[in-house]
Amino acid sequence: MKRSFARALSRLHRKLHAFEEREDAPAFGAKGPGSVVKMPSMLLNPERLHLGRDSYIHPYCRIEIITANPHLDGPPLPPVDARIVIGDRVVINSFTHFGAMQRITLGDDVGIASGVCIEDHHYLFEQASTERPLKKQPFRVAPVTLEQGCMIGEHAVILPGVTVGANSWVGANAVVTEDVPAYSIVAGVPAKVIRRMDPASGEWERVRAAVRKPAAPRKKRS
Repeated sequence: MKRSFARALSRLHRKLHAFEEREDAPAFGAKGPGSVVKMPSMLLNPERLHLGRDSYIHPYCRIEIITANPHLDGPPLPPVDARIVIGDRVVINSFTHFGAMQRITLGDDVGIASGVCIEDHHYLFEQASTERPLKKQPFRVAPVTLEQGCMIGEHAVILPGVTVGANSWVGANAVVTEDVPAYSIVAGVPAKVIRRMDPASGEWERVRAAVRKPAAPRKKRS
């Protein structure tokens, strides 16, 4: 019984992962030689996904290029040519989620660990009310760029408008809310630079946290 179940599971696994070789496999905007997109994965508007050479997307990823508001009663999206552009020799591990309403760009030799979330949009919330819940609010949309050679650790989150500089490292579980300088290591929530390469020596140096000045003592009331 166990052997027959294992054989059936193995056959199903082979069929799922051979999906990209079938005639009804998704058509991409561009797919360079040597690049592989393993299935099963969720791909929304794959014709807007552009892949360079020798890149590899592991199975069970969720890659959405959004051209219409997913909520029927929500406001229309800005008229932009939404795309995800991935360079050469990029590796994206399983359970990663990309959501693009404008542009997400990955440079050459970028590495994405499992469970990473990168989105170029989020709901505005300043005018939220009982009559206008969040799903009826407009979006803030700003492109995200990961420059050449940077690495994104497991379960990190990259928020709209962020640029991660070349050869930088984003630590696991970090939430990146602002740009990361090139040749830096960031960690935490929100992410802060903890190491940076000295351009003169080429050595990675710790970045000291800013020391807060003690508050002035309060004057006693007479």
